Amino acid sequence: MAGKTMAPTAQGEHLAKVTFGIKDTAMPYWGEWMPESMRWDAIRFLMGSFMMGKPAKTESVYNDGMIASNYLTASSQVFIDEGHTIPTDRGQELYTTYCSTCHGEAGLGNGPGTVGNASGGPAPFPRDMGEAYIFWRTNEGVPESIMYPFQWVMSSEEMWAVTLYVDGMTSSSQGGN
Repeated sequence: MAGKTMAPTAQGEHLAKVTFGIKDTAMPYWGEWMPESMRWDAIRFLMGSFMMGKPAKTESVYNDGMIASNYLTASSQVFIDEGHTIPTDRGQELYTTYCSTCHGEAGLGNGPGTVGNASGGPAPFPRDMGEAYIFWRTNEGVPESIMYPFQWVMSSEEMWAVTLYVDGMTSSSQGGN
């Protein structure tokens, strides 16, 4: 954060948000397990990314559908066959809570959280990403971007519900870019 400093009251407000989270948003609470020094690191990341700017990923990182090898066989059917359930009726609700702020209602990268964001918005969702790719990015995040891993915020069942919702949103018949 070279060149700019935060006012002490802003620092305290941000520490409270990182420590206690923000109810009904994607911002989890980190105070129970994250040491204070790491929470200050998170504040520096947030300030650098959202207020002062971080290189935005305005181009998709989809890369022709290439995914990490440990996600190659990921599928909702395998997850169900392993004895899990997916709350598919909650996919849109979870997307609205955790994703639409940046990605927008239709996945175009124009959500209300991108207005005034120094890093800009994410790239629009590509068409036909497929379940394995969507689950991977939801679980692991996107490196060198402001999309963090949701594995710490949502259960696997919830991530699969969001995955199926986004998969439906980006299928050729529904749209996508």
